[in-house]
Amino acid sequence: GLFMARLARLLCDQGHVVLVTKISPYAGLRRSIRRVIGRGKYVDVYVKCPLQVCMGRDWKGTYRKALAGESKQVTGVGDRYDEPTNPFIVLRTDKETPDALAVRLERMLKWRFGI
Repeated sequence: GLFMARLARLLCDQGHVVLVTKISPYAGLRRSIRRVIGRGKYVDVYVKCPLQVCMGRDWKGTYRKALAGESKQVTGVGDRYDEPTNPFIVLRTDKETPDALAVRLERMLKWRFGI
């Protein structure tokens, strides 16, 4: 988490827009990442999907193993998830297609960062 934040900060400082795709389940971790990157450069993109839909898409069997007690650290099952309280954008993967979500995210990032 914080290593990726430091790397992203270095790239941001050089003028790049950086997208980091990482499960960040804890509010405290997200606050720490925001501090490292800097308020004006960091935004939360909340990719939201109900747990039941995630389980239905589970081609690797991750949730099945968690429910069977074979895995303990699965976000939303054996490990908590702190839902973001004020994300920059919420992308509902159960409501829109990947293409539509990508277009919406691109528009918002262009608006926010002037790119």
